[in-house]
Amino acid sequence: MRRLIYYIATILSGLIVISLSSCEHAVQVKSVVHEDGSIDRSVILLKADSNAVEDNMFGIHAAQGWDVSVDADTSTKENKKMIVFQKHFASCDEVNTLMDSDMDTLFRIQSSFEKQFRWFYTYMTYADTYRAINRFSTPDVADFFTAEDFSFIDRLPAEGQPITHADSIYLSRLNEKIYDIYAARGYYDLYYEAMMEAARKSAWEPKWLDTLSRHRENLFRYLMEHDNDFDENFMVKFVDSLKLPVSPQLVEEYEKLKAPVDAKIGFMSMAGEGEYAHSIEVPWTVIRTNADSVSGNTLYWNPPVVRFLLRDYTMYAEARRMNYWAVAVSGAVVIITMLLLFRRRSS
Repeated sequence: MRRLIYYIATILSGLIVISLSSCEHAVQVKSVVHEDGSIDRSVILLKADSNAVEDNMFGIHAAQGWDVSVDADTSTKENKKMIVFQKHFASCDEVNTLMDSDMDTLFRIQSSFEKQFRWFYTYMTYADTYRAINRFSTPDVADFFTAEDFSFIDRLPAEGQPITHADSIYLSRLNEKIYDIYAARGYYDLYYEAMMEAARKSAWEPKWLDTLSRHRENLFRYLMEHDNDFDENFMVKFVDSLKLPVSPQLVEEYEKLKAPVDAKIGFMSMAGEGEYAHSIEVPWTVIRTNADSVSGNTLYWNPPVVRFLLRDYTMYAEARRMNYWAVAVSGAVVIITMLLLFRRRSS
């Protein structure tokens, strides 16, 4: 079934639904957080094509108010660009409106900000969450992956850091489970549902729909066992092999319904091949975080893609600021109280 994965990635590489189609693209996201909850967000696309200025996996562009600059990317010999998007947001709600849409073909980041007053200190908690690249509605992740799998993913080090031989073996097997089993099923379900919907729109008789429904698992098992016997029209050919009516209307409807499926798969294939770096800068002293490294008030993450491939991944920073006025007030209250007690004893 791995051949099916390679095949889908190959035929989708030519799609223009997302401009960052190179499997070597790199992304840097920076969030500078201010005391009032406003945020300066930067998104840097490395090894990018020029058309990523208007068409990229984040869905951001100058018309939305982003300041955009384009320079040559000197990290590669190819004619690639470094594209920098910068924008000031008054709140996390504004950030999320642009960067946490419900589009299945966009890379989504959710941001949150909370500030709490605790007399001597004021605490701030800020988080950026990468939404899972996985956009399959079926099958259920819980049916394929165990708590041990996710525990292993959570303890993986930053991208580029060495892992033990035992962890390397586990990671290899986990990738096989992700791509050869789970993703293969997810891809198939999307194309099958597109064909079923096309059949309904083509006014198929109920008996024909029942026949296609009964053979759903047969086709999947066949593809798992004969991964060389398919091509771009494998679903149409399967319907034809069942002696069901493959009319021009059916093919036309299927192609229409297959287009957004292709776009979704294209996004997942592309996003899963990227390299990601993230940073958060907070104005106060950091007291807790899950960052890979910290330098002053700036925190850095280099998460391996598997960290947010199947489920959301949150990067957070908790910081605090001493309320000196509260300290002064408390000191004054203590001094006044002691003076009153002293006077009472004196009298």
